Amino acid sequence: MARRVTLSVDPRLHARFVVRDTHIAFAPGALADAVDAELALRHALELSLLQRISHAPGSLAMALAIALLGCRVGAIYAFSRLGDGRLPESWPAWLAETMRLVAVERVSFGEVRALLRDHATQLLALQASELQPSPAQIDVELPTIENLFDQAREVAAPAEFLLTTGGDTRLRLDPVRGLNNYGCSPRPRPWAHTFASSTATSISEPAYGAAEALREELLESALHGPLDSTFSDACEETKRDIRRLCSFPPESDVLLTTSGTDAELYAVFIAAMGSSAPLLNLLVGPDETGSSVGVAASARHFDSVTPLGEQVTKGQLLDPTFDGRIDVEGVPIRESTSRLRSCQDVDSEVERRVDAAVARGCRVLLHILDISKTGVLAPSLQLVSQLRARHPHSVDVVVDACQLRATPDVLARYCAAGYMVILTGSKFVTGPPFAGALVVPESVSERLREVDRVPEGFVAYSTRDEWPSRWRMRDNLSSRRNVGLLLRWRAALWELSAFRSVAPSCVHTILSTFGAAIRNAIERRPYLQLIDSRSIDRGVLGPLDSWDRIQTIFTFTVSLRRSERHQSPASLTELRQIYEWLNQDMSCFLRGRIGDAEIDVAAKCCHVGQPVVVGRTLGVELPALRISAGARLVSGVALGPGGSEGAAARLDQETHDALFILDKLDLVAREFEFLVSAVNDAEKAVPSD
Repeated sequence: MARRVTLSVDPRLHARFVVRDTHIAFAPGALADAVDAELALRHALELSLLQRISHAPGSLAMALAIALLGCRVGAIYAFSRLGDGRLPESWPAWLAETMRLVAVERVSFGEVRALLRDHATQLLALQASELQPSPAQIDVELPTIENLFDQAREVAAPAEFLLTTGGDTRLRLDPVRGLNNYGCSPRPRPWAHTFASSTATSISEPAYGAAEALREELLESALHGPLDSTFSDACEETKRDIRRLCSFPPESDVLLTTSGTDAELYAVFIAAMGSSAPLLNLLVGPDETGSSVGVAASARHFDSVTPLGEQVTKGQLLDPTFDGRIDVEGVPIRESTSRLRSCQDVDSEVERRVDAAVARGCRVLLHILDISKTGVLAPSLQLVSQLRARHPHSVDVVVDACQLRATPDVLARYCAAGYMVILTGSKFVTGPPFAGALVVPESVSERLREVDRVPEGFVAYSTRDEWPSRWRMRDNLSSRRNVGLLLRWRAALWELSAFRSVAPSCVHTILSTFGAAIRNAIERRPYLQLIDSRSIDRGVLGPLDSWDRIQTIFTFTVSLRRSERHQSPASLTELRQIYEWLNQDMSCFLRGRIGDAEIDVAAKCCHVGQPVVVGRTLGVELPALRISAGARLVSGVALGPGGSEGAAARLDQETHDALFILDKLDLVAREFEFLVSAVNDAEKAVPSD
């Protein structure tokens, strides 16, 4: 944002700063403290943006609305940096009062009126305005000011704040680390070595720019009228872009969801719709898909908060219409030892369960896992095709393609076969977490177009704009706007578009070269053990040399040194701790114990895939970590500075960064017992509130 303005310091200023369109002048005192300077700059940048997009020079109502909206953005930004409700003590009292007043969800314009009567001139001075409105003028303009503010309020917030809205508790940020449950930041984090696309990734700088550009577009629209049509158009554009970039046919329907788990709820609803028969929801590899999918598969709330902020009871049925109608069964893809079951064994069990359910008079929702948390595809696509042909009116198929490690040709063929497809822009694509979609082929969608009722429970999950425009039932949904979901998808589509612009042969080369280096490095480490995997077989759905047959998720267990002569696998609790420490600067705990070179290793933030349980022995879980290649790796190597001539060097650097993670993992595993003690001592030393 700062690239679009010029900055200067003016010792003559009485205000903290003055914004004149694309120029911002600061008083020297505003820059005396680093945090104060950052907060002042963000506030000033928003005022500069609002001046440019308001197109209303000389309007008192617009100038005061802009002043309040700028304060709102500045306050939310400050709260995110300093903690909720905190503003620098050095700020003028009138400014802090204004910011706190307009940052809340429901702004009291009775209080705003009193504040503007006292401080309108000071607020306007920040915009280089010499207007000095009287109380009577403010009273006359107040309805217009309130209307402008209300129209723009929901998009008058920093993009990184909006990116964390419209989801469930998994999107909440740790107030100290600024990361969510997945170890991701809604702000760009280029200093971290990130190979976590099997789980989720922090937003990149250009993807953040795409989200911010959309926010500004929405903000400009809101200043000049109701936001409804612009927002609806942006949602429809997002659906079209998903279809285009994934080669889904134009007649397919796209339902935007906040996550793959939410999409499962809608897939269950669609499979159960139009029939009173009981439904068997057959999950393949339930341990290797989303941790809450098993709950959503039974049409139950899987979190305590819905994407629209409604409080619900986790595990409770979404709607009474599903009571007693849905059974969920799972077909594991691994033995308890973590070894993969043979394709034949998995297929035989799937076939047996489907045939038995249909014989009992059930409908079946059969899942294809493409691909699992550890990179496995199951069941075989040949078997699924046979089952559909055998039971054409009793079996619906949904493809769990949340990882989106498939070519557009494969995705298009799934849709052509009549399969629903769940995808996300937040795993392989490396967009920010919580951007999901359910793609419904026309053959399934046509069953729904005349349905006029959405089960009541869905009202708390999604809004009208997220559902296909051709479905009548969407009219029962709220007209509220999930701005966070739309911004996350805009960021993800930037990443996906960049990836799709790379030639498939180049994608193949980058992924295969990177994968070979990672596999070899893991195999050389005695404390790591690669988990059993196999080549991805999609049969006739793609050529044998397609990039989506390459292994891109590398799963491994970690052993800890228990003594000089003994090591054993880390427990799930221990591996979760290691996972968090990898993503933090741990150097402060190890200074004086290790050399300078290793201190640099300990200081680096390294983000990998969350621990996943790959087996159980005598009731004890066997967990593993994952290093993954994602779309951003490919586009960064292929399209980075220097063009194709620099691609080899960029790939070497990316590989070096990934191998660096193993160096830090080695250090943390070796020093694990010491770190446990040191961290505990540090936590005890922190005074409690």
